[in-house]
Amino acid sequence: MSSIQFFIIFVCLLSLSSSLFTFTSAADPTYVKHFCSEKSFTRNSTYQSNLNLLLSSLLRYTKSGYDKRFYRTTEGLDPNIVYGLFQCRGDVNTTTCQDCVAFASTDITQRCPTQNEAIVWYDECYLHYSNVSIIYNPVRNPSQVNYNPTNVTVETNRFQKLVSSLLKEATTLAVNDTNKFATRKGNFTTTQPLYGLVQCTEDMSNNDCSNCLEDAISSLETRATGAAILFPSCNCRYELYPFYNENLTLLPVTRPKADPKYLYLYWRCSDNNFTRNSTNQSSPLFFNATVYGPFQCRGAKIGSFLLPKTDGIDNGVVVQDPFEEASDQGIDRVKRGRGPVVVKTVAGTMSVVLGSSVYSVLNIQKRWIDEGLVNPTDQV
Repeated sequence: MSSIQFFIIFVCLLSLSSSLFTFTSAADPTYVKHFCSEKSFTRNSTYQSNLNLLLSSLLRYTKSGYDKRFYRTTEGLDPNIVYGLFQCRGDVNTTTCQDCVAFASTDITQRCPTQNEAIVWYDECYLHYSNVSIIYNPVRNPSQVNYNPTNVTVETNRFQKLVSSLLKEATTLAVNDTNKFATRKGNFTTTQPLYGLVQCTEDMSNNDCSNCLEDAISSLETRATGAAILFPSCNCRYELYPFYNENLTLLPVTRPKADPKYLYLYWRCSDNNFTRNSTNQSSPLFFNATVYGPFQCRGAKIGSFLLPKTDGIDNGVVVQDPFEEASDQGIDRVKRGRGPVVVKTVAGTMSVVLGSSVYSVLNIQKRWIDEGLVNPTDQV
């Protein structure tokens, strides 16, 4: 038996055992790596409360009926703001993605109970939170590398070139894909395929995604029979066995339908006294888009407005998850004498800010633009 025949038989046995391990586990996702930062927060602090709210928001989004493979959000305000996101592998189904995020939202707090930043990677998804912005921000550190314990022993130079070209081809496809995800299949020998996968977070630009994946691919030592490199903003992997769903046809991303204009701001209601449930129609701070009014400020339902819950008031400002549903409880908790600033996000729903001044509204608006919740072209 030639060395290459022996190698192929060995890889087939390895593939079978790996496939059994990967596809028969219907319960927990397949853990890969995790990272916990050195800096930590105090238990029962505002930061921990914001983190718990953020993890709940990420999980809630997987059940929202929108595209479920990627979501980013924030909770709280400086210095206790928490940024977070999850990304599911582009070929996993809705149920697998939801189960993975649900597991990760608990697992990450067990692996990193008081850390300011943490990431947990699985085969099916990963979850990342931080006290510094990770949204629209290409992040390469911390990185993790996973190598198979066995190396290719025949035609190693050709194998390394094949891995590199395969992943680069996948990169070209991914950067132009809505999901920022792509797979490629090649042939190491006539009987031994090679499988490759690349993915970026969906909020990355084409150029940032391409650069991130190029750095990831160049960091790989491609002598192993399989390997993966995990950056916070992108990842790539290759194997000699199928580790992704080859038969899946990716569905188009289903996102909430947005109007042509995104940003609608109103100043706060006057502090002067007026009759309860009366209306106070004001000119908008920014009037680039259609104005909804009049607006009922005190003790009244918001009428047709979709007002999210306001689960926390910090320094007079509330920034809320745009996918949260309206509730009377949330309306009741709005501070008296201060009408909310209403913003229509790219998601097509409403968010609320309680701003005590034009300056605070401008700062909040800038943060929304930075995080991609509103379109900067709609700012006046």
